[in-house]
Amino acid sequence: MALRAFRGVLATLAAVSFASGCAKAQSGPHKPALSGLVSVGSIKFHRRDGVAPDNSLGAIAAKPGAFGGVVMNIGWFQIEPSQGQFDTRAINEALAQIRDYNRSHPQSPLAADLRIWPGRQAPEWVKRLGGSAVTVHRTLPGQPGEDLTIGAFWTPAYRRAYAEMQHELARRYDAEPLIAEVSNTACSTLSDEPFNLPHDADSVASLHRSGFSDAAYRDCLETSPGDFSGWRATNIQFAFNPFHRTDGDQSAPDYDFPSKLMGDFRRSLGARAIISTHALMNGRPFLAPLFNAIKSEGGPIELQTEVPRHQNFSWDQTIAYAVSLGASSVEVWPDPELNGYGNIPEATLQQWAAELKGNRR
Repeated sequence: MALRAFRGVLATLAAVSFASGCAKAQSGPHKPALSGLVSVGSIKFHRRDGVAPDNSLGAIAAKPGAFGGVVMNIGWFQIEPSQGQFDTRAINEALAQIRDYNRSHPQSPLAADLRIWPGRQAPEWVKRLGGSAVTVHRTLPGQPGEDLTIGAFWTPAYRRAYAEMQHELARRYDAEPLIAEVSNTACSTLSDEPFNLPHDADSVASLHRSGFSDAAYRDCLETSPGDFSGWRATNIQFAFNPFHRTDGDQSAPDYDFPSKLMGDFRRSLGARAIISTHALMNGRPFLAPLFNAIKSEGGPIELQTEVPRHQNFSWDQTIAYAVSLGASSVEVWPDPELNGYGNIPEATLQQWAAELKGNRR
């Protein structure tokens, strides 16, 4: 299909409702979701612009038999350096590593969650759509933080570009059995999580000067699953968090909006809708409304732990909590310096994986 015609199709898709787009994507057989333990991989790349992720499997190979999946981290700038010009070598190279690993470990093969990072990993042409890039601030624990640039992700031009990219990837990889899931990273800024928005006063002011509003943000989140309507057989993971207002009353997080949205997401995609949060940790009563909403939706549920070096983090209690919520898979961090799974005996990891797989439907 010619690029101009293809963009015309995408413009039409962007205009239809979320429910209509997802209903089409729901039909037909779908791949099994990931289960057990899933390695997040190293995400140090997202601390700087233009740094390619490292998708090597050395941390998993050191614990063979403990993992069923891996997150394939890819920067948007890697695969679409110019608008409409796609280069998917990074994805193909990561897939080749998984195939090699699976040949060496046939009893414990891996599949992947394809996670395209926008935000600061978006191409420069995307950041300039509709005007200039937006400068926001990212706070790092124990560090002064940093300024970074993102695109106006809530605007129609940016949204069309993201949807076009996902449709092109679906055309190439929806039939690839090693890609079990694709993460919904639309509307993301500081990380891969759509609900993770900078909240400091300078960042909020910068966003609003560029035309951002809470209403535009809600619309982006509500309609984002429609960007994945080209994926017909692949599961879609959506990470939820509380919604934090930036205009009007900012006094309390909104749990009703993400709870309703996850219900709409599940009803539209059925078993292909993988409900998630990347804030899993023991002892977080303030997030209980979010965790309760996730549990009430039922599986498939795939959670990601908080960074395990977080104060009061307990691996045993966090995995037990995930099992109690009905999760059939948990994404875990590899880095030993972050108190990651590199410090944990393989037998313990295998036990946790077995407990999670017991929730699989």
